[in-house]
Amino acid sequence: MDIVARLMVAMALVLVAATVAAWLVAGPIGPGLFCRHVLANVRTLAGSVVEHAETAFASVSALTPAVALRAAALTALGGNSVLARRIGASLGGMSRAAAAMACA
Repeated sequence: MDIVARLMVAMALVLVAATVAAWLVAGPIGPGLFCRHVLANVRTLAGSVVEHAETAFASVSALTPAVALRAAALTALGGNSVLARRIGASLGGMSRAAAAMACA
């Protein structure tokens, strides 16, 4: 595997780890904060309104991070691809020069 491919794999693994971490942090925190806010500030509303708001928040809180993380992942992978090619080209030249010197 050449240097560019290894760089891309490493960057993809970092991106996957960041995505999982963001999902694990945002998933449990958002709904809990929302429920506390609704229960603390909306005591006069009927129970069905609160339940509807909680259901709406649950569906949006699942969809929004998925869309945002997908957009971030595509952007990061595009940037990583450009960086890996540029770094790989530089390192490839140095690697070939070092190999030539080692053989001489």
